[in-house]
Amino acid sequence: MHEKATKLIGGVVNESDLKGIGDQHTQLLEQKSATQKALRNFFGNISDCDKHSDCRKFKNVSDALLNGTDKFVEIFQQIDIMIDVRQRIMDDLKYT
Repeated sequence: MHEKATKLIGGVVNESDLKGIGDQHTQLLEQKSATQKALRNFFGNISDCDKHSDCRKFKNVSDALLNGTDKFVEIFQQIDIMIDVRQRIMDDLKYT
């Protein structure tokens, strides 16, 4: 039973597939923060963005980009949680 559980859990997530996940997560957060800052600076110089069709289009695209980045961040957070849970299970199995 112990051996089967170890193989099952070990097969769920491949260590080589997870290499660099934390770094990618951090980079995404940094990129999102930099993008938000740039957008605030850009739109701060335009008195009324809604009156300019190009500005509205740009803002819509940038909002979609930020929302997409949020989804990737959520995915990486879920992967981080899965890695932690997997490690705890593997540690528990060592002591059973």
